[in-house]
Amino acid sequence: MAGWGLCGRGSRRPRPADAGRRAHRHRRPPQHRGLSGGRAAGRPWSEDQRLSPLEADEERLLLGLRTTEGVSVDLINRMGLGDRVQDLEQAGRLTLSDGRVAASPEGRPVLDALLRVLLT
Repeated sequence: MAGWGLCGRGSRRPRPADAGRRAHRHRRPPQHRGLSGGRAAGRPWSEDQRLSPLEADEERLLLGLRTTEGVSVDLINRMGLGDRVQDLEQAGRLTLSDGRVAASPEGRPVLDALLRVLLT
């Protein structure tokens, strides 16, 4: 099972059926268990939230630009961000290579600000 060692206990690879969903999994730290009933007692809980297509694309962008792989140009075009990405590429904050857009070494330290520019 190569590649599973760094995922942590209970981790799983995303399945195609999970596309368009955001999942929250939580278990209280031991020091907070027993403070009250229910969730605070240390029982794990989870929530699933159905995302609209636009919200799912925003999640892909937010997570994808944090990787060296980046996101596809198709995603950028589908979201209508071509002009903003082009401006940030000319400023040296994003790179375009092999149909993928990624944060440049100069853009990574200010990625939160770049994402704010892209999504507002």
